[in-house]
Amino acid sequence: MDQSTNVARQTENVNSFNSRGIQNATLQYSLSFTYVRTPLSNITNEYLDHGDQNVVCQTCHAMLWTNESIRGKDKGNMDYSLCYGYGKVQLPDLKKAPPSYERMFRATDSNSKHFMKNIRRYNSMFSFNVDECGEKDQSTSIDTAIIENIKVMLDSNIVLRDIVVQTKTGFLQRINKLHHSYLPLQYPLLFPYGDDGYSVDILHKGVSSMTNNKRAKCTMRELFAFRIQDRDHSFSLILNSKRLFKIKLGAFIKDLRENHIFGKVQAYVYTIEFQKRGLPHCHICLFMHSDYKLPTVEFMDPIISVEIPDKIEDPELYPSVVRLPFHLPNQQQIVYGEDDDIDDVLDKPFVAASKFTSWMECNAINSKARELTCVELPTKFVWKLNGRFWKRKKIGKAIGRIHSISPDFGEAYFLRILLNKVKGPTSFDEIRTVNGETYSSFRYVCYALGLLDNDKEYIDAIKEASHFGSGFYLRLLFATLLICNSMSKPEAVWENT
Repeated sequence: MDQSTNVARQTENVNSFNSRGIQNATLQYSLSFTYVRTPLSNITNEYLDHGDQNVVCQTCHAMLWTNESIRGKDKGNMDYSLCYGYGKVQLPDLKKAPPSYERMFRATDSNSKHFMKNIRRYNSMFSFNVDECGEKDQSTSIDTAIIENIKVMLDSNIVLRDIVVQTKTGFLQRINKLHHSYLPLQYPLLFPYGDDGYSVDILHKGVSSMTNNKRAKCTMRELFAFRIQDRDHSFSLILNSKRLFKIKLGAFIKDLRENHIFGKVQAYVYTIEFQKRGLPHCHICLFMHSDYKLPTVEFMDPIISVEIPDKIEDPELYPSVVRLPFHLPNQQQIVYGEDDDIDDVLDKPFVAASKFTSWMECNAINSKARELTCVELPTKFVWKLNGRFWKRKKIGKAIGRIHSISPDFGEAYFLRILLNKVKGPTSFDEIRTVNGETYSSFRYVCYALGLLDNDKEYIDAIKEASHFGSGFYLRLLFATLLICNSMSKPEAVWENT
């Protein structure tokens, strides 16, 4: 290794679900930083150690890292803002997990490591809510003994609740994410007793429900900040399902600003986002000093590394990517020259048989194709351009990619959503049919399948605004929502407000 390059890698399992900037505790995230020694930086290769949770809040008994306590400490005592908001937040303790179940989070044996590595998959097995990411369980990653232990634990410890099935519409019903039962239903392994999660009506400590104080209620951030903590008298399943994202991110930002890894930074801005599976990641924008705005190739080369994967060692990274264009009925694109006769063009086979409509024709004659969505089709079939049809694949790997499209395109956008869900349709009408009922638009199909929100939050917002806003203000608010394409069914919002 060149002496001018010094690499230190740090990998942490992180939890999500808290005021430290993370939202899904059942997931594992690997945060790796590569520190590079350049003529403009002075970074050592020593391991970055944040120590133990050796600071204890004297009121709520939360165990904090020193870096967490310094910023939130109230001068003159040992109370902190991070864990319970200087006394504003007071919640009942979560019920203590059974010892055998707690050991699965604490122990270092092979079974515990396997459980923690696959905790999200096990959680999905017992979750009452639908996981939209579509991940399929792999039997090689599942231990039936662990499944049985979890089942026995839940059956013997959880308080039984009535389950009311709504059959009026015949479709999936969405539970509002602000409902107090949402979290225990979504994450039963973190709330084995079904303890209530967040709701909008939790009051701050010592505040009456009749108060006019605008900050009288506990925010979602405050509740998660309280629940996430390990305390000296209790063990947090939420916290210990994974660890440390925000602290590590703070250390990285500090290195960028103070240690000048990439040069002198004048300002920065970042945002933490969550992928479809809840994995946190951070986008950081650095505003460099004028002397460092135009780095040379030699400066950038040790920082940015782009390598082509080895075809033998990483064959899964070498599938062909098949573009899958799609279109609304009778709206396929036609390419022709300026001197071509339009009648001759329309008589050509490719006009009636696009790659997209040929998929539906393939579904009509091939039972294997009917088991696949449009995106999955290239994994088993190959497009024959000469004959303009899909044929069963014998060798090779391929994955499908549907063109991205903006919600501004209306029906085409909703059709794209359905192409990731619907299997084996033989016509556009079949795509628009759910449980024997044919809908007039792809938007309504998405709504019927539960792929779109029910707009309740917008209805509630407009109703709340009606208590103080004028008619002009309410119409302006509704128009703003229309422009932003935020609502799934604008007409339903209009009728209900």
